[in-house]
Amino acid sequence: MALCGSPEGLGAAELLERLGIHYRIGNACSGGLPSQSVDLDVSDVVLEYVSPEQLLDLLEEFRRFAAADDAVMSHTISRDDQYAARDPGITQFNFLRFSDWTWRWLNNPAIPLNRLHVSDYRRAFRKAGLSNCR
Repeated sequence: MALCGSPEGLGAAELLERLGIHYRIGNACSGGLPSQSVDLDVSDVVLEYVSPEQLLDLLEEFRRFAAADDAVMSHTISRDDQYAARDPGITQFNFLRFSDWTWRWLNNPAIPLNRLHVSDYRRAFRKAGLSNCR
């Protein structure tokens, strides 16, 4: 069953194409999008896995391909320890109690959490020229 079916039985990709919506999935920094070519940029629980070093590059790339002043960006960032959902003995912010040195040993290399705070994200958005973010 198509997630975004229509009365004509169109699949999600074909329906989006008919609406003039072109979606891309992948690394934004190496996607080759032309400058000012994107009207809507969405990420959902992605930025918490980006290293602090990569975050600024990624945000600057978002700004580069955003279509002037009327582009919209929506980024949901989860601030929860991934293991808290499976381990009732730890809190949602358990991963913040470790020193940076200890965290380098404990962090999962397959899905690393960057442990940035909201203020860190806001600072990175401002530095990338995306200062009108909330």
